[in-house]
Amino acid sequence: MKSVSSIVKSICALTVLTLLGVAGLWAIAEAHEIWFYCPQKVIKAGETVRVEYGVGETLFEAPDSNWIDWLIQELPVVKVFVIDPEGEKITLQLKKDQNILAGSFVAKKKGSYLVYYVRENDYLTQTTSGWKRQKPEGLEDIIKAVKSNFYQKIIVNVEKSSKNYSRELGGLLEITPVDDPSKAKVGDEIRFKVTYKGKNAPMDVVVWGSFPGYSNRSHNWCYFGIPDKDGLVYFKPLHNGPWQVGAEKYPDDELLQEKQKTGIKTSFDTAVTFWIP
Repeated sequence: MKSVSSIVKSICALTVLTLLGVAGLWAIAEAHEIWFYCPQKVIKAGETVRVEYGVGETLFEAPDSNWIDWLIQELPVVKVFVIDPEGEKITLQLKKDQNILAGSFVAKKKGSYLVYYVRENDYLTQTTSGWKRQKPEGLEDIIKAVKSNFYQKIIVNVEKSSKNYSRELGGLLEITPVDDPSKAKVGDEIRFKVTYKGKNAPMDVVVWGSFPGYSNRSHNWCYFGIPDKDGLVYFKPLHNGPWQVGAEKYPDDELLQEKQKTGIKTSFDTAVTFWIP
C-alpha cells in the first residue's frame, strides 16, 4: 500500500501536469515557441559571438515575422547582460535583424560565458482588441492581466567550458546546470538546480526540455520533470546539438490571493540554452 506522502506527491504531480495542459506556458506566444540562443557550436577566443531571440513554431528555426514588432516593443523593459568566465558583466543590446532580435559581443577569453535576458514586473493586459503592455487600470473589455517575470540565459563555451556555466544569477525563478552540459554525451544524466526566490523550487514548478527537430508541433517537448526536495531535476539529452530547458512556476495560495485582490496573475518563467557535443 502506498504511503500518504507518496500519494500526495502523485496527486501534486498530476495536478501540475494537468495545469500545464490547461493553462500552457503563458509567456510563450500562443502556438509558438520562444527562444534565446547562440547558433555557433564552435567558438574561438577573439571571435564574435552572435545571440538570437525569436519566436517560431519550432525551436531555433524559422522565426515568425508576425512577432517581431511585439519583440521590439518588449525591448524597453528588457535587460541583457554578458557575464564572462571571470564574472565580469557587460550590457548587450538586442536589435531587429529580419524576423528576430539579435546581438553580438567579442569573446576575448576562453571559458564559459553566460548571456542573460531579464524581463521583470512586465505588465501585460489582454483586451478584446488585443494585448497591451500596461496595467489593466483604465482599460476596457479586459480578458486577463499578467505581471511577467521572465529569465533566459545562454551558455556559450569559447574553446572550452569553465565553472561559470553553473553560476546562479539571481532570477526569481532560475534553472542552472549542476553538471557541465558540454561534457555530457547523449544519454548521460545532467542535473539542473531550480530555485524560486532563492530557495529550492517547490513541486508546483514544472521543468520541460526539447531540441529543434523533435517536433513541428509547438509545446510538444520531449522532457518533463518536477524538482525533488533539493530543487534538482535529472535530464538526459536524446540528441546532439542545441537544447533548451525551461521551467514555469504555477500559482500557489499566495499568488492566487494576490490575483483575487488585484485581478493580475503573476507569472514566473525561466529557460537555459546550451549545446550537447
